Amino acid sequence: MKFLHFENSDAFDENLHLNPKLSEVSELHSMLVQRFKSVYVPKQDISADESLSAYKGRLGWKQYIPNKRDRFGLKLFQLYESESRYIWNSCIYTGKGTVFHDDYTHFGVSLKSVMTLLHDLKGKGYCLTTDDYYTSPEIAELLINGKTDICGTLRPNRKGLPALLKSSSVKKGEIIAFQRGKMCFMKWKDKKTTTYAKHFS
Repeated sequence: MKFLHFENSDAFDENLHLNPKLSEVSELHSMLVQRFKSVYVPKQDISADESLSAYKGRLGWKQYIPNKRDRFGLKLFQLYESESRYIWNSCIYTGKGTVFHDDYTHFGVSLKSVMTLLHDLKGKGYCLTTDDYYTSPEIAELLINGKTDICGTLRPNRKGLPALLKSSSVKKGEIIAFQRGKMCFMKWKDKKTTTYAKHFS
């Protein structure tokens, strides 16, 4: 594979490239993503998550994610159809130089990564499932305006949550819930305490 090249290094000018770190594969990656989008329309239920492509070489933006099977490698943000796991959109994370959609560059990484992946599906009635890395009242508000539902686990210390949701303790089998506009926040306990958010567009 080391002899397979997708970029002419002699003609490369990093000043003209959106993300010089990906100069050798960005054109191929963009082509694949556009093809993924053009040949399939995902069903209503979609999910956003991160994946790790194993890589053992030297790389300044190699990531470590302890709960993945391959703990070191290239991190990708991905949007996929929940039922088939078909990857509809993908973004390679390279740290500070990662290219996100211009509409979301002023947000944090977790929010702007999801909104970049979802941008072309906003306003079409999709339901997005996320884990606690992505779920927040802030992204729920953005999705309300984009006519998109969201549900997912939630970190109880997220900014904008009801104070009682953060401070209240629940016993096994108990549940507490708060509603604000079209958003519902819940905390319950089975084997462990879980905090959950659901938004209805």
